[in-house]
Amino acid sequence: MLHLAEQLLPSRKRKLRYTRTRTGCLTCRRRRKKCNEEKPLCIGCSRNFLACLWPDETSPDETSPDAPDVEIDGGLVTETWNSTQVPYKGMLLLASDGVDASDSDSRTLPAASISDATGSELFQDSKDSMIPRAVGRRDISAPVEESLPIVTSAPYLKVTSPQLLRHYIERTADFLAVKQLRDNPFVTLILPLAYCDELLMHSVLALSGSHLCGKQPSLIEIQRTTWQHYDMAITGLRSELQCPTAISASRSLRLLLVLMILCHFEAISGNREGSMIYHLRASRHLVLRITDSSIEKECKDEKDLRGFAFEIYAYLSLIANQSESLKVPFDSFLTSLSHLQQYDTFGTFFSCGYELFEKIPAISLLFTRRLCDEQEHRDCSEESISIYRKLLADIQKWESPPPDPEMSAWAAEHSRAGELYRHALLIYLKAAMCGSSIDNPKIIGELQVHVDIILPLLDSIWHSPYKAIVIWPSVIAGSCILRDDQQDYLRSLFAFSSSGMAHVKHAQELLDWLWTDPDKRAYGPFGLHFVMQQRGVNFCLA
Repeated sequence: MLHLAEQLLPSRKRKLRYTRTRTGCLTCRRRRKKCNEEKPLCIGCSRNFLACLWPDETSPDETSPDAPDVEIDGGLVTETWNSTQVPYKGMLLLASDGVDASDSDSRTLPAASISDATGSELFQDSKDSMIPRAVGRRDISAPVEESLPIVTSAPYLKVTSPQLLRHYIERTADFLAVKQLRDNPFVTLILPLAYCDELLMHSVLALSGSHLCGKQPSLIEIQRTTWQHYDMAITGLRSELQCPTAISASRSLRLLLVLMILCHFEAISGNREGSMIYHLRASRHLVLRITDSSIEKECKDEKDLRGFAFEIYAYLSLIANQSESLKVPFDSFLTSLSHLQQYDTFGTFFSCGYELFEKIPAISLLFTRRLCDEQEHRDCSEESISIYRKLLADIQKWESPPPDPEMSAWAAEHSRAGELYRHALLIYLKAAMCGSSIDNPKIIGELQVHVDIILPLLDSIWHSPYKAIVIWPSVIAGSCILRDDQQDYLRSLFAFSSSGMAHVKHAQELLDWLWTDPDKRAYGPFGLHFVMQQRGVNFCLA
């Protein structure tokens, strides 16, 4: 009987020990999932929309017993890495051969120097995940990683990926925010999170690549890598949004940040179908979810990320072109922006005067009202006249606020940017009362006065951090330019200042269409919509 019991209940000493497989793809091994070892894409990675990554097969000792055990996320994986591969928190990053010499004048971060040789140093791992990593002048610690979930897929990054990261830090980020590089949230907030969030990293690298390709279209390998990152970002985002589980506030914030980066990608890459508006529509649901959720415990970094994401969304929603078929609703948090002042990141876009940006929805709605009156052959109502007078008085009496302390060196440009928007809004408002065509010589003369004030302001603004928000008011003013010399001046300014940004080239292309169109409707802000509708395009003037 005792012998039978020993057979039924084997001791632990007799339990067989199964060894972990060493022949599957690195992605499945990291996820501790069984791999069917089908190359180049195994079933598990295909089913879960993951990048299927395999060890270097050129090494003859790859599966030998002497191969080193590398610990990734707590699990042992036996592998022999190529000398150009750098593991960072589960991400495989390949070192580049260098950044193009044309970027030799680029600025680097004061607290995070970038090697002129590779750029791969930006992906160095830390032995202790609790040690803060300094980016710019900001320490990013573990709580953000804990509160914001990360994607678990291992991205397939090419040799040129670190080159894109370096270009993002030194060039692209400088065009995205009204901040100096050391205070730029696109660097100090986005990058530390992207280091531990592969979906966000793909978006960042795609954005940088679209900018670099705009400057140097001959870089075929960069183009290929850029669209690979974009494809993986879109695929991962679609998978996240289609996930049946409820989306928490922290997860919504993470996805919102990804969408905001992709909005900039659509603009900079030259999208002509208004894809940014579709991203903004999806973002709106995430913003509403975040604002409706009650947040009890929130670290400072997560609060900064939330304020930063809200300000990006507000800015893009307000100034991106909206046709009748592509609209983003003007919610209450867009018509009143003062709530953004509670965040340390405030001023990324609205520092020159958030009260001016608040007027854009009201003017847009007045414009729509006047177009409806015109279509139905109605005179302008007393209500519309009252709204117009109120908006006109508010804009005329507006005064520029003082710049933030860190922007004191740009005080003159700060004031000029505010005046630029003030006069652009006056053009927008006066044109709104005229409907689809402006044929009153008095109104045309008034608009020309605003144009004459705006044009001398542009050059210095283009050479300052405020260049990040200069496109919309420049195009609004450009839509009312009738003189050839002023058209040539704005054309040359755009050509000089484009820096590879396709949306700047599109702005100039849009104005050229307007200036050469003989139709009387091809003048003023409505004329911009008119010529785009004629050509079946939808540019977002972000």
